[in-house]
Amino acid sequence: HRLRLCSSGVTGLVHLDENGDRETDFALWDIIDTNTSTFQIVLVYNSSEEQLTAIPGTTLHWPGGVPPDVPVCGFKNDNPICLAKTITIHQMVSIVVFFIFIMTLTIAVFIYRRMKLEKELVAQLWRISWDNIQMSNLNKVLRSGSRITLSLRGSNYGSLMTGDGNLQVFAKTGYYKGNIIAIKYTNRKRIELNRKVLFELKHMRDVQNEHLTRFIGACIDPPNICIITEYCPRGSLQVQLPVCLFTCLTD
Repeated sequence: HRLRLCSSGVTGLVHLDENGDRETDFALWDIIDTNTSTFQIVLVYNSSEEQLTAIPGTTLHWPGGVPPDVPVCGFKNDNPICLAKTITIHQMVSIVVFFIFIMTLTIAVFIYRRMKLEKELVAQLWRISWDNIQMSNLNKVLRSGSRITLSLRGSNYGSLMTGDGNLQVFAKTGYYKGNIIAIKYTNRKRIELNRKVLFELKHMRDVQNEHLTRFIGACIDPPNICIITEYCPRGSLQVQLPVCLFTCLTD
């Protein structure tokens, strides 16, 4: 048996439970006119009877629909359906750590490649000392008829060569590290090694293709400023193609 006390107070009837705690009555107000912001009581909770009573002739408005009695994910967010869609703290920490690792690795690789590039530019691996080149017999080269063609138009390295357009010359040859090379002198008295020129020389040295004459390096020791390339004993396609065409036409 539960003992309840009821007494009158300033705000109305006051109900006390068996522990002497006050049980309050509640009233739910609902706005009936949004223009005038007029409210009216639509529900009353009687604590003594523990009953919620609707006021006759009133309607409770629920914008967006009546809310569910229990939230979709539960009051403690322990619904298995929501757990599958929710990222846990451990997962969030793992994602953040992985993202930081990837960013750090990317920056480290970028810095390493940058430092490697700067080191290669400073090393000047393309540079060849004139003392390391052994000149061959020029008259023997001229009698052999070997020629080298340097096509300068449209070249990215025109700043390192002469500006005579397409020019065929008898190439001087020599030996560098035991290999025969072609030596092309330039009309420059000196070469200014700015950053652009260093990039061009490095790029020329890095290009390796069996269909291209390999750039070995350059000598910038005055007055022997020249370009060192792979020696082609049969000459260039510019020389060979007209000969082949003439042979085909005469056959």
